[in-house]
Amino acid sequence: MGDKRINSEIDVLTGDIAVIKNTGIIRVTALGSCIAVLMYDKKNKIGGLAHILLPGKSPKNRAKEKFRYAENAIDELLRRMAALGSDCKKIVCGFVGAANVLKRENDTICLKNIKSVTDYLAINNIKVTGKKFGGINRMSVELHIDNGLAFYSVADRSKAIVLWGNDND
Repeated sequence: MGDKRINSEIDVLTGDIAVIKNTGIIRVTALGSCIAVLMYDKKNKIGGLAHILLPGKSPKNRAKEKFRYAENAIDELLRRMAALGSDCKKIVCGFVGAANVLKRENDTICLKNIKSVTDYLAINNIKVTGKKFGGINRMSVELHIDNGLAFYSVADRSKAIVLWGNDND
């Protein structure tokens, strides 16, 4: 696992986490049932993204894949942001994804991912500023560290929609 780095842009793969300070873009280009959790500290210009595949916490026998799980990934994202100097009490947070792209009638993984992420953010007193989840289309998301803007697009990436603006607290 690793980040695919192109200049100051990072494409975050499934089960990975990326954190940047000052400038750059962090993105996920193909979200299906996965959820991308984005966090941003406006004061310190620190942003991060976790690409989460599964709800809950990693079983001990899956330690090498622990950041695929919501609780482990969110904890690590907060830890990495704090290590760069972020005041985690002043971050904004959003999430995108959890679409039923396979159009399975009884698909529960999307709902479990949404509940797991939402519940764990609430337990950690993290305010969710923007969210876009569900549906049947793949989504993409990106966070611009220099100005704090977060965008998502559905299906065809040609239209970017603001998840949150630079007026965030």
